[in-house]
Amino acid sequence: MMIRKYPLEWLDALILRNLVQNRNIINITEQELAMICDAIQKEALNIEIQIKDEVFATTKKSEVRLLIRKYHSYFIFLIDKIAENRKNDRYKTKSILQISQTIVDTLSNLLSFIETRFDEYLSLDQRVPLTYLQVSRRELMLRLRNIKKIECDITEDCKTLDLIIDSFNQHFQSRNAPKSTYRLLRYQKNLLHLIEKFNFERKDGNFFSLLDEKLINLNFNSADYYSYIITRIAAHLTAKNQKSGKLAFLLIVFKELNQIESSEKICFDPGQSNIKVSVTNWIKYETQYIEKSIELNIGQKEMTVSKEELQHDLLKEKVECILSTDQIGLILRAGDESRILKAKSMNQVFKSIVPYLSTSQKRDLSYKSMRSKSYTAEERDKEIAIKTLERIIKHIQQY
Repeated sequence: MMIRKYPLEWLDALILRNLVQNRNIINITEQELAMICDAIQKEALNIEIQIKDEVFATTKKSEVRLLIRKYHSYFIFLIDKIAENRKNDRYKTKSILQISQTIVDTLSNLLSFIETRFDEYLSLDQRVPLTYLQVSRRELMLRLRNIKKIECDITEDCKTLDLIIDSFNQHFQSRNAPKSTYRLLRYQKNLLHLIEKFNFERKDGNFFSLLDEKLINLNFNSADYYSYIITRIAAHLTAKNQKSGKLAFLLIVFKELNQIESSEKICFDPGQSNIKVSVTNWIKYETQYIEKSIELNIGQKEMTVSKEELQHDLLKEKVECILSTDQIGLILRAGDESRILKAKSMNQVFKSIVPYLSTSQKRDLSYKSMRSKSYTAEERDKEIAIKTLERIIKHIQQY
């Protein structure tokens, strides 16, 4: 059986022996330093090719998984070893500092290659070792400083960039931030890479910019970014006076948002909901509120119209009586007291009948006034009321 050569032998020897033990490296020239750094990068390229060859030659998935994890863990081990060696006084010299930094950058690139190309074979939810995390965050902080220098003509995108930088800084400084896993670290690197390469262009007529679309697509679910989107929507709603205009705007935003894909597998903050789902829910609740508000206003108008129509119909349906108010009152009182008209009270008799009556002198009669006057009627009114009832009797007799 052929014994394969250890593919990391050259880097291993450089890190674990030569940089620590070889005193000649301290006094190397600039030209020699450049040659060593160039050799490190070439060696990294050879290692990358070696990994591809080995994966291609391996038929079993379990063996590929073991191989990838072995490389991944040993790259991290070498980065940790450099961090440990930097405590040595020899590492404080300019030449060794530059060589060690080149090695760290090279190993980081190899790790990124494995995490991107062979992520299915890695346990991405494992916690990132502290040294590798520190190295990665230094790289991310440097990239954030470069992103801060990006010039952008779109006001909203400029604010979004500042917000992304603030979100990263808060995450790095927060003690309550979720543990840094390989998955989260890879997400952060990919996000910053996207922004570095992004072509900031205006998308006329749309609420969401091209940058918004990319961030929603990547599920950049930072709590601050969610609040910023909601604030922008709310500002547009405030500027519109008519509720119909607000509703139309929300429907347009909802349509735009539905047309943007958003990953459910990756996110910026594992403790927050999917950014598209969160914004969609807010729009739905706001839309429902406005719709209910419109319905309520229409209902109130309909109620007002109904009351007016009722009063109008009531006026049309009034029965005109040739008697005076006092005379009508006497007849209604007599009807109640003789128990011909039965109600809870005499007041109820007047209240139920009088609104439907009118006289030649008055269209609207007050039932309270009529009832009270029925107790103080004049003799003439009594005589007219009696004669009226007698006329009714005569007519009944003729039937």
